[in-house]
Amino acid sequence: MAEVRGLPELKKALKDLPGTVQRRGIRAGLNAASRLVRDKARATAPVRTGALKRNIQAKMGRIRGNSISAYVGVEAGRVPEADESGRVKFKTRRGVKSRRLSARERRGEDPFYYKFQERGFTAVGRRKGGTGKKIPGKHFLRSALENNESDVVEAFTKASRERIERGR
Repeated sequence: MAEVRGLPELKKALKDLPGTVQRRGIRAGLNAASRLVRDKARATAPVRTGALKRNIQAKMGRIRGNSISAYVGVEAGRVPEADESGRVKFKTRRGVKSRRLSARERRGEDPFYYKFQERGFTAVGRRKGGTGKKIPGKHFLRSALENNESDVVEAFTKASRERIERGR
């Protein structure tokens, strides 16, 4: 476990501030921490074509009550067909909307295999009997967080503190 310094003081300072300043400070901290994890994961990701490394993303989640979240992962999935203007149509509850293609979609990349690289897999092939060789995972996403816990906490507290000082 990493030794955490300054987090109790930050919590105490947050309680004395208005709600918007609290949320902005926490979001700034989460954003800085998730970008650090993203950069470490990109540095340790296996590279063959570079698609996996390019598509490791850090995104902020929604604020729901007392919960704010940030996600670090690989953007993957089917690449949709775009119309002549380079936009994709999608359905919502209120009708049909359109959006621009992401950079990954414009490049036509789908690094669906990131799960196998992260967790490992069993290579069965065309053998009879269905047994195969276990290929261990590289754990590039997990290790990016676990090996840098103290740096992540430090980045969170530093960015939160800076944002709170600006917002006062």
